[in-house]
Amino acid sequence: MVTKFLLWAGFVSVCIDTALAEKGLILQFGDADARVADQVAIYVPEGQPASSFTGPGTFEATWQGTLNLEARSRLIFSLEGTGKATLSVDGEILCEEIGAASERKRLSSGKHDIEVQYRSPEKGAARLRLFWEGRDFDREPVPASVFSHETASALLKQKVQLLSGHRLIQSHGCLNCHAQGHRPAAPSLEDIGKRLETSWLASWILDPAQYRPGTHMPKLFSGKDAAQKAADIAHFLSPPQHRVIPDGQPKETLRGGHIFYQQGCIGCHTLDAKGREGRIGLGAVATKYRQSAIAGYLLDPARHNDHSRMPDFGFSKQDANALERFLRSLSKKRSPENKPGNAQRGRIILKQSGCLNCHAAGQMKSEMPPPGNLAKNQIHRMQ
Repeated sequence: MVTKFLLWAGFVSVCIDTALAEKGLILQFGDADARVADQVAIYVPEGQPASSFTGPGTFEATWQGTLNLEARSRLIFSLEGTGKATLSVDGEILCEEIGAASERKRLSSGKHDIEVQYRSPEKGAARLRLFWEGRDFDREPVPASVFSHETASALLKQKVQLLSGHRLIQSHGCLNCHAQGHRPAAPSLEDIGKRLETSWLASWILDPAQYRPGTHMPKLFSGKDAAQKAADIAHFLSPPQHRVIPDGQPKETLRGGHIFYQQGCIGCHTLDAKGREGRIGLGAVATKYRQSAIAGYLLDPARHNDHSRMPDFGFSKQDANALERFLRSLSKKRSPENKPGNAQRGRIILKQSGCLNCHAAGQMKSEMPPPGNLAKNQIHRMQ
């Protein structure tokens, strides 16, 4: 399984470039795994392994590298999450536990050694983020721009290469077809009709890359009848409904924008429609989600996708609704045209086109003949 990592970003740029350093920190899971992480941030749902090379259950993780400051600063650090963690800068422990802020620390400009040690909780999801605040900026996630590490060792490069291979197999869904009994990693299609707009779903099925460049969702259909097949599946999964236009509440929209920036959402998302550099664009979510579905997702991100990288922030219903209003205010595009479709025909196409090799849909089973299995020892290491 793929480790659930999140990228968080702040708005203070205090990085310095060095020819002998690489961006990011070295993240290690004991002796089992090592990789480069952009930030001190992790999210692992309960029951899932932290890495492809570790089993489920408790784990230990360590971030090590350099904190680069452009100017002398007086900073307060804090750790937020579950489990136990400590933060050390230049060998001095500044944070001894999660939830307790450090005293204001005076640090000179230049490079400082940094290390965060973490142990996950016995029960519940594993979550950790590193925050800071200064005299001229409020508390925010420490941005990736200030972290670096020395040029990777041969051992780290070997670990990273091995991990990359596992990630490619996972991200492209190879095991969905090549491993008997493998649990699909794509979002569940159950109750999708209550969440997604029919017209958006049809356009996504027809050409996923137009909405999210770099997506691993394949373009399943081509030819003259491709658009009709996509519409048929969409009408089966998400029949058209009357669309409700929300009443205007500018204060709540503004509050939702404040929550968005305060939580560092910009680290994983962009405000345009397509996104970039691995970040998912949110500029057209109003054309995708039915009314109240965005708030529902924010309240329980893993409900329909156990492998979602989106953490559960513990939003209140009021905060989730405010965020939905803000995200809907970003949309400049109109919803795609709702092409007529045949739901009965869509059900047959869905079962025969391999969609159910990746997506769960209640008791429905794929009717696409499965290809050969990968070697058992390889499957065991990746599951």
